Amino acid sequence: MSIMERMKLRDLLITAGLLLVTNVASAEVLLSHRIIYYDIYGSTHQQLKQEMVSKGNIRADYISSANTEVTYNNKVTKSRQGSNCKVEHIKILVDVVQTYPRWINMYRGSQSLIDEWNQFMAASITHEDRHMSEGLDVASKLDQHLQSFNWSSDCRTIDKQLNEEWHKILNDYKNNGSLVYDRETNHGLNSGTRW
Repeated sequence: MSIMERMKLRDLLITAGLLLVTNVASAEVLLSHRIIYYDIYGSTHQQLKQEMVSKGNIRADYISSANTEVTYNNKVTKSRQGSNCKVEHIKILVDVVQTYPRWINMYRGSQSLIDEWNQFMAASITHEDRHMSEGLDVASKLDQHLQSFNWSSDCRTIDKQLNEEWHKILNDYKNNGSLVYDRETNHGLNSGTRW
């Protein structure tokens, strides 16, 4: 099975699996997962590297050939009961965008270069999927925490509480999850994503 076929299958399985387990009575997690490719051309290792450097994700401290961005939003439905306010339903919206290079003229490369590329892409997919998995774990933590939280009966206080709890969990993920993983793996370079 080719790398592209594996990625498509993986995407279908992730989406199907998540949709089966995340719908709950008082909250729901909705996933949007997209894979974006940028096309690269070349017949040598150096040409492919130059293409990824010029077209990849350029950060302040490194250039990434592949990337996963996870963003979160929420929608809270409240109802008034007399002078009190009650949280009725919480939607957690998770948007995952993964970006990968796509070698368009692979047929021009040697078999050893194609093998090296396939190993590189497999390592890149594994690394980026870990970021996505951590991001989905955060959505689950948000879901569990917000469902069990002791909400105020004042609508303005509920909004403030939601904002505080939301940012506390997301900051913890950023500082203790994704950033730590990238430091440990040197952005995946220690696990085969170096080209």
